[in-house]
Amino acid sequence: MDAQKQNIRSCKNCRYYDAFYIKCAYTFNKHKAGYCTQKQKAVYKNDVCGLYKYRPQKEKTVTVEHLDIAIRDLEELIQISFNCDY
Repeated sequence: MDAQKQNIRSCKNCRYYDAFYIKCAYTFNKHKAGYCTQKQKAVYKNDVCGLYKYRPQKEKTVTVEHLDIAIRDLEELIQISFNCDY
Protein backbone atom coordinates (compact mmCIF):
# COMPACT_ATOMS: atom_id res chain seq x y z
CA MET A 1 0.00 0.00 0.00
CA ASP A 2 2.83 2.43 0.80
CA ALA A 3 4.45 1.80 -2.58
CA GLN A 4 1.16 2.56 -4.35
CA LYS A 5 0.68 5.72 -2.32
CA GLN A 6 4.21 6.86 -3.08
CA ASN A 7 3.74 6.30 -6.83
CA ILE A 8 0.75 8.66 -7.10
CA ARG A 9 3.02 11.69 -6.65
CA SER A 10 3.98 13.15 -9.99
CA CYS A 11 7.29 14.67 -11.00
CA LYS A 12 5.86 18.17 -11.48
CA ASN A 13 5.65 18.62 -7.69
CA CYS A 14 9.02 17.03 -6.88
CA ARG A 15 11.96 19.11 -5.63
CA TYR A 16 14.24 17.43 -8.18
CA TYR A 17 12.08 18.43 -11.18
CA ASP A 18 13.03 21.46 -13.29
CA ALA A 19 10.55 22.31 -16.04
CA PHE A 20 11.61 23.02 -19.61
CA TYR A 21 10.46 26.30 -21.12
CA ILE A 22 9.97 27.09 -24.80
CA LYS A 23 10.86 30.58 -25.99
CA CYS A 24 8.08 32.23 -27.96
CA ALA A 25 8.03 35.68 -29.52
CA TYR A 26 7.32 37.59 -26.30
CA THR A 27 6.99 34.97 -23.57
CA PHE A 28 8.25 31.64 -22.33
CA ASN A 29 5.78 28.75 -22.28
CA LYS A 30 6.15 25.83 -19.90
CA HIS A 31 6.63 22.49 -21.68
CA LYS A 32 5.07 19.19 -20.56
CA ALA A 33 8.54 17.79 -19.91
CA GLY A 34 11.39 18.71 -17.59
CA TYR A 35 14.70 17.53 -16.16
CA CYS A 36 15.12 15.28 -13.11
CA THR A 37 18.34 16.13 -11.28
CA GLN A 38 18.33 12.80 -9.43
CA LYS A 39 17.93 10.60 -12.51
CA GLN A 40 19.98 12.96 -14.69
CA LYS A 41 17.52 12.66 -17.57
CA ALA A 42 14.45 14.24 -19.12
CA VAL A 43 11.06 13.24 -17.73
CA TYR A 44 7.43 14.19 -18.31
CA LYS A 45 5.62 16.14 -15.61
CA ASN A 46 3.17 13.29 -14.91
CA ASP A 47 5.85 10.58 -14.57
CA VAL A 48 6.35 8.97 -11.16
CA CYS A 49 9.29 7.34 -9.38
CA GLY A 50 10.48 6.37 -5.92
CA LEU A 51 12.82 9.36 -5.61
CA TYR A 52 10.00 11.85 -4.98
CA LYS A 53 10.58 14.50 -2.30
CA TYR A 54 8.38 17.45 -1.41
CA ARG A 55 9.46 20.92 -2.47
CA PRO A 56 10.52 23.00 0.52
CA GLN A 57 8.08 25.81 1.28
CA LYS A 58 9.40 29.31 0.65
CA GLU A 59 9.16 31.65 3.58
CA LYS A 60 7.44 34.93 2.92
CA THR A 61 8.79 37.83 4.87
CA VAL A 62 6.62 40.85 5.50
CA THR A 63 8.35 43.99 6.70
CA VAL A 64 7.00 47.21 8.11
CA GLU A 65 7.94 48.98 4.87
CA HIS A 66 5.73 46.60 2.86
CA LEU A 67 2.84 47.21 5.25
CA ASP A 68 3.29 50.98 5.00
CA ILE A 69 3.16 50.81 1.20
CA ALA A 70 -0.01 48.70 1.33
CA ILE A 71 -1.66 51.12 3.78
CA ARG A 72 -0.80 54.11 1.56
CA ASP A 73 -2.24 52.31 -1.47
CA LEU A 74 -5.46 51.52 0.39
CA GLU A 75 -5.79 55.11 1.60
CA GLU A 76 -5.38 56.33 -1.97
CA LEU A 77 -8.09 53.93 -3.17
CA ILE A 78 -10.42 55.18 -0.45
CA GLN A 79 -9.76 58.80 -1.52
CA ILE A 80 -10.50 57.92 -5.14
CA SER A 81 -13.74 56.15 -4.25
CA PHE A 82 -14.94 59.14 -2.15
CA ASN A 83 -14.15 61.60 -4.94
CA CYS A 84 -16.13 59.68 -7.56
CA ASP A 85 -19.63 60.90 -8.33
CA TYR A 86 -22.03 58.02 -8.90
